[in-house]
Amino acid sequence: MKIKEAKEFEKKILDDKWNLIHSKSIIKILKLLKKEGYSFDLDLLAPLAYVHDIGKAVSDKDHAIHSLNILGKKFELNKIEKDCILNHGSSSSPVTPEGEIFRFADGLSLFTKESVNYFIQVEGIKKTKVELLKLYGKYKIAYKSNRKILEMLEKAYLKKV
Repeated sequence: MKIKEAKEFEKKILDDKWNLIHSKSIIKILKLLKKEGYSFDLDLLAPLAYVHDIGKAVSDKDHAIHSLNILGKKFELNKIEKDCILNHGSSSSPVTPEGEIFRFADGLSLFTKESVNYFIQVEGIKKTKVELLKLYGKYKIAYKSNRKILEMLEKAYLKKV
């Protein structure tokens, strides 16, 4: 799946302002992780940022399963793509290294400047670095460079609080 077709497909099915912000934030995090030396195919994972939550068009409950079903009708998905889609939530258990990277990027994307601004404007809430460490410090990938990623995020994307 190419990024352009993923964006177009998402727009047809979901077309949600939050999803666009969330997707772009995931891609920013993936690029930061790549820059930090994590080994994964950015061209494979970036399109998933746009479509991994597409199942929310059906229901928030079990949206990952709905996403996989919707996407499976349009695209031929490999093991890594399926793992990223099914296991992107904080309570899931990815089976591939790429799945874990995608889950980590999905979680961290909630703390980019764009996401935080959206939450403040729409939901009236703010996320802090302490919350970030509590929520996402538990991931295996976070043990290696959690603080460094946080610093990079803060410099590049987070609104200073």
